[in-house]
Amino acid sequence: MTVPVATTLPATADTVVLFAFADVEPDLSLFGESVSSAFNAGFVRRKANDITPLFEANRRVIVVGLGDAKDHTLIRLKRAAGSAVRYLADRNVSAATVLAPEDDGAAGAAVIAEAAVLGSFDSGDRKSTERPIPFETLTIVSRAPGAAEAVERARIVAEASNEARRLVNCPAADLPPAELARRAVELAGACGLDARTFSVAEMEALGMVGCLAVGRGSRNAPSFTVLKHTPNPGEAPIVLVGKGLCFDSGGISLKPGADMHHMKDDMAGGAAVIGALVAAARLKLPVNVVGIIPAAENMPGGDAYRPSDVLTFGNGKTVEIVNTDAEGRLVLADGLVYGEREFKPKAIVDLATLTGACVISLGGDISGVFSADDALANALVAAGDAATEPAWRLPMYKAYRSKFDSGIADMTNAGDRWGGSITAALFLAEFVESTPFAHIDIAGPAFDDTEKAWLARGGTGYGVALLIEYLSRL
Repeated sequence: MTVPVATTLPATADTVVLFAFADVEPDLSLFGESVSSAFNAGFVRRKANDITPLFEANRRVIVVGLGDAKDHTLIRLKRAAGSAVRYLADRNVSAATVLAPEDDGAAGAAVIAEAAVLGSFDSGDRKSTERPIPFETLTIVSRAPGAAEAVERARIVAEASNEARRLVNCPAADLPPAELARRAVELAGACGLDARTFSVAEMEALGMVGCLAVGRGSRNAPSFTVLKHTPNPGEAPIVLVGKGLCFDSGGISLKPGADMHHMKDDMAGGAAVIGALVAAARLKLPVNVVGIIPAAENMPGGDAYRPSDVLTFGNGKTVEIVNTDAEGRLVLADGLVYGEREFKPKAIVDLATLTGACVISLGGDISGVFSADDALANALVAAGDAATEPAWRLPMYKAYRSKFDSGIADMTNAGDRWGGSITAALFLAEFVESTPFAHIDIAGPAFDDTEKAWLARGGTGYGVALLIEYLSRL
């Protein structure tokens, strides 16, 4: 999709998107009497995301409501712009021009570009019915300094988010761990990243017992993929670790069947890390970044790992399995141990659809950030705010460490149900020795099974923009 920037409304624009606050009259000087009359007659709906189509002699004017000006945020603008693009795409309109609100500056133009790319994503690509014509071009009219650069950056990040969404939406039968690794390597090759996938024998030699144990019940072997963006050889990198559970049945601790079909999304953290590395390469970010994607399928097969098993990880710590559905932290542990040992990074950040407890705490829009390092936690939350991917810091309450004490090993892999997102973060911290570490639980915002006016159902690509914003600020 192309997102050019213009400083004035092109004379050839036949479809124009105009944003309008509910309590502030817009500048209608670029439009004819019919548009002014519609506003004066109260015909135009201006609540957030309301859309009113108007017509002039030579063009359509799509008015999108922003609600009251006092409530305005970039997230609200993003949703309104996404709503407009999806509205037009559903009507087989493939190009339009949007007037960016002047007060939002270059950041507003960038948010509109991001929304356009995300909003034009078609999650129904496997339907047998005829699909709408793809939305191809959104021209953004903005006179803000730096708008063109901000828009191009936003377009690249949003395209990478869509790459992550394609992976998350893929049926589990079509995306076993080896295929996830293959696609990651393919995307890496297209943008100049270094990539490597470890064989099972190499994983065994490296002591990656988490991936190997979780994957034992499936006929599809686990995988472990490393992507590297290294513009500054010799400098310590930032390591990103993404949970890659290509399907999570719960294993022997089987999940309820009602929502199990959503468990194809349990690799959304891995997909976000892949997307972030792709975007970092395309943007030529001047910071070294390593992406690690440990992947497996958690199935209840004849050789599945069992409650009561004890695993000895690469850092020597032992874990008693009490719940095979607490598997994500096991594969992440392999990635954390390897990432710190191999790369001696400045910081390690993991993304994972890890706990339902975090969704109960923060709902479906906000991720939970856990870190004992104040600077790292604050940087990630600030990056989420700037990237319109909201995150909230939750406590690393050390007293809860006793919840996963074991009588026969260093720890169990799960505590009781209370404070489950906190104990999961504390568990992961056991596998990072001295590096600043943060865990981001994206179980809420990574996947949405409801159709939104601004976003198709399915994977959201959450995390790509947050990570790129964090890396850019370094």
